[in-house]
Amino acid sequence: MRPGATLLLVAVLWVATGLQFALAYRLSVFGVQPDFMVVAIAAAGPHLTRPGATWFGFFAGLCQGAVAGANLTHYVISRTSAGFLVGSLRELRLETGWALAAMTGFVATLFAQVVLMFLAPPANILGFLGATIGSAVTNGVLVVPLSLLLGRWLPELRR
Repeated sequence: MRPGATLLLVAVLWVATGLQFALAYRLSVFGVQPDFMVVAIAAAGPHLTRPGATWFGFFAGLCQGAVAGANLTHYVISRTSAGFLVGSLRELRLETGWALAAMTGFVATLFAQVVLMFLAPPANILGFLGATIGSAVTNGVLVVPLSLLLGRWLPELRR
C-alpha cells in the first residue's frame, strides 16, 4: 500500500473519531445515533485486505474506547471483529457499489453492537437492540458516500 493511502486511512479514522466525539450524540433521534467509527470500518474495509481491515477495526475500537472514556477492551474486540468481517468481503469477490456499501454498513453495525452487547451487557437489552437496528440503518446510509469516495481515491486497493 502506498504511503498516501495509509495517510488517507489515518485521516478517515481521525475525522470519524472527531465526529463520534463531537457530533454523534447531537444527532441522536429516539435513542438512535450514528456510529461513525463503524461507518469508517464498513467504508474502508472492503477496499483493504482482511488483515488490513482487521487492524483498521482495532485502531477504530481503540480510538472509540478512548473517546468514550470506557473500558477499551469492549470496543477494541467488537470493532476488530467487525473489521475482520468486513475485510472478509474481499474474498467473496462481489461487485462493489452503493447497495453493497449500504448492506456492509448495516451488517457491520449489527455485528459490532451484538459483540459489544455480549462483552458489556446493557441494563435494557431490548432498548439496546432497538437502538442498534436504528443505528444500523443510519450507518448503512452514511457508509455509501464514504465508500464510493474511498473506492475512487484508493484504486490500487480495489479488486
